[in-house]
Amino acid sequence: MTSLLLLSACMSRSPEGEPAPAMQKDEEQDEDRREGKVGASGGRPGAPAAEAPTGRAGVEEKSARLDLMKKKEFSGYLSDDAGSMKGLDKALAGVTGLEQADAPTPRAWFPESFLWQPLVEVPESGSVTLPVTVPDTLTTWRLLALGQTRGGAQGGAVASFASTLPAYVDLVAPTFLYAGDVVRLPVQAVSQQADAISASLEVLADGGAVGGGAISLAGYGSRTETVTLNAARAGDLRLLARLGDVDSVERVVPVRPVGRPVEQVRGGTLAGPRSFALSASPGGTSGTLVVTVFPGVLGVARAELDAAPARGDDLANAAYTYAVTGLAQPLAAEGSVTPDVLRAAQLRAWQRIAKETRSPGLSVATTALLAVRLAPADSLAGRLAIRLAETLQETQAPDGLWTAAAGASLDASLVQTARAVWALGPDNQSNRLRATGAFERYRPRLAEPYVAAWALTAGVVEEGTAEALRTTVRDALHTTPDGARTLRVTATRPDGMPVSEAEATALAILALPADDPARPDLAAGLLGLYDPRRGFGGGGFSDGETGLLALRALESVFAGDIPREVAVRVEVDGAEVGRAVLDPAQPHAPVRIVGPGLTGLAEQRVAIISDPAVPGLAFTAVARDYVPWAQAAPAGLDLQVTRPVLVVGQRADLAVSVSAPSGALLDVSLGLPAGVEPDAAALDALVASGRAASWRGEDGRVTLAGLRLDGGAWAATIPVTPTLAGTLLADAARVWPSGQPSAAFAKVPERWTIR
Repeated sequence: MTSLLLLSACMSRSPEGEPAPAMQKDEEQDEDRREGKVGASGGRPGAPAAEAPTGRAGVEEKSARLDLMKKKEFSGYLSDDAGSMKGLDKALAGVTGLEQADAPTPRAWFPESFLWQPLVEVPESGSVTLPVTVPDTLTTWRLLALGQTRGGAQGGAVASFASTLPAYVDLVAPTFLYAGDVVRLPVQAVSQQADAISASLEVLADGGAVGGGAISLAGYGSRTETVTLNAARAGDLRLLARLGDVDSVERVVPVRPVGRPVEQVRGGTLAGPRSFALSASPGGTSGTLVVTVFPGVLGVARAELDAAPARGDDLANAAYTYAVTGLAQPLAAEGSVTPDVLRAAQLRAWQRIAKETRSPGLSVATTALLAVRLAPADSLAGRLAIRLAETLQETQAPDGLWTAAAGASLDASLVQTARAVWALGPDNQSNRLRATGAFERYRPRLAEPYVAAWALTAGVVEEGTAEALRTTVRDALHTTPDGARTLRVTATRPDGMPVSEAEATALAILALPADDPARPDLAAGLLGLYDPRRGFGGGGFSDGETGLLALRALESVFAGDIPREVAVRVEVDGAEVGRAVLDPAQPHAPVRIVGPGLTGLAEQRVAIISDPAVPGLAFTAVARDYVPWAQAAPAGLDLQVTRPVLVVGQRADLAVSVSAPSGALLDVSLGLPAGVEPDAAALDALVASGRAASWRGEDGRVTLAGLRLDGGAWAATIPVTPTLAGTLLADAARVWPSGQPSAAFAKVPERWTIR
């Protein structure tokens, strides 16, 4: 017996240098996957193949249209005695024998890679066949196969095959638009054969024609037409470009609502029916009610894996992501997440952790150790955990405390001490005992619920003191309108950031005994503060610290298996507006129920009911409206963004200036229209110069964190390059004190004219 490892990934670019398109991750496709409407490899059933061009290179007369209704089979051979991949190149070369389809079903599935098969057992014959579904991308695919015999002999091979068409149509579509945007889109028709082609070119938006006409292509020729598209309303806009009966391609563009988003968030567990009162925002439009159901803490972990790439890349967020990947390992076994997604997230987080811990200080060592402490001792992370633990053990002062920083308050040092002890784990008794002595000496300072909760979480107080501190925490709990509970404090963390309600609530869960009746309601309150997009930290760059605590808190509450058949329905004033059934094949995959927005200003009763009731089932409900923008008072902050004349393909500089009290530490977020790309190298240079602590980019936005104002002002130029022409809206530009996005000053957004 032998084993074979096969990996398939897109590698090529077109002769013109255009990269192969990335996977579309629209919400509808995610919903289809959860409802079982998507094929085994992730594509929609019946989706044919093709997209990014390969040009003339490698195009032969035998190349024909890919029919994805028919699975292609890859065969490979491995020699037991020599350990070489004999015959594999020849076998892989055979995948170019592709059948001609009868009709151009729209191409719609464009991943960058589509196969990761981590372990394939090869029978004694030495040959194995893998059926796979080829994506819709027109490109050259690269396949890497690695194998190893039971005797340890190893071998490998690389092969490639082209997915192509005699002619194709390509529609350049933005990743998003705003309602009211008017954009000019290029549509390209390309011939990849020697004979001339005459055909009709059609472009439709939501079924209505927006451009086209008869065209002729010379042999190996191409033609580009431009169509004007008006995104009249919010929602998914379906675009279809069709080149006669030769090819068609479909794109789905999310059209975002216009206005300032107003959200009302509720959350909790579904141990029984949950209900709460909500009302629509005055003047709100494009409202939605979205309920996300998480099957236990693994459901939250699954959602956090999806959100991780868009989070900040500081150490705390990397440590949090690494901890999520550790908790989420069972998801790979059940198929809720692919091993390559899990591994990629872990590698990204690990690279950041390894970089930040080359010469770690106290705070860095504590945060990193919270993520890697449970890693296997013989792994890289395990060896790092040993080194970090030694760093903490050596830096404990003789009085039992770890001092947060020079000039830090006693409360900050007490919290830092509790964090260090918690990071070291329950087996480290000597450091814990010295810390316990310090906490007993400073017993009067533990009246602050935040400090008391940390002392209980770390276990650094005697039992008599512990019971008094539990009373302190219980007395500070707040009951929400829907019966959940949270902990609200007015305190600061050792890093100087204010303690959020989510962080304090997570600490309260960890501080109270497992049988405390308040813990389930606290878990409900913590989930009510969770947003699948922003996590537990409220959207700031420092939410990783809160995430680490919240993850451990929810893990301690949600134990036990989720039943295989669970149905959840959402009602508004007694009328059902949506329902979903958890997928038995992926018992920890979150599901979303999207219902219409609330109407009128009167309160409406929203009920969420699980059948059967499941204590480990959690939910968040987000009622979202968009209200007209109004310029708010700057409250000591001012932000100006000046843009020059913008032309497609030409780089231009946005001038950004910020005014605030001298010495302020600020975060700035700039809204960008669809198709406007910031210059990553220039932003990296801003960080390298120390003028910003970090930056991150996402569709339609670039955010700079940690801007320190000297003399009350900060200014910079941000180079951008437009890729689409039209009249396009940019979201608001915002500035806020670091870590406090709720206190942001926002500029009313404007439409940009791009030539």
